[in-house]
Amino acid sequence: MLKPKALTQVLGQVNTGDAKGALLLNREGLLLAYSGYESLDASSANATVSAALLSNIWETFERQGSLSVILTSSSITFKDRYIVLISF
Repeated sequence: MLKPKALTQVLGQVNTGDAKGALLLNREGLLLAYSGYESLDASSANATVSAALLSNIWETFERQGSLSVILTSSSITFKDRYIVLISF
């Protein structure tokens, strides 16, 4: 089982330099952990909305069979059942 607090700490390690935040979500778009969202009062909502949007975009490309998508402002890594998004 993945531990949210530990995941948040690991994702926080990428928030250096140009990286502004990191999200970890599953293929269904469920946000598992996030780190680095600056807005304190709405950070959870912002991360949740970002995860949902990313999941829908990813699903669209997956259905079309063109997963070799490159986003200029983000780095996306797809490993097994999880998606990691790092915003720059």
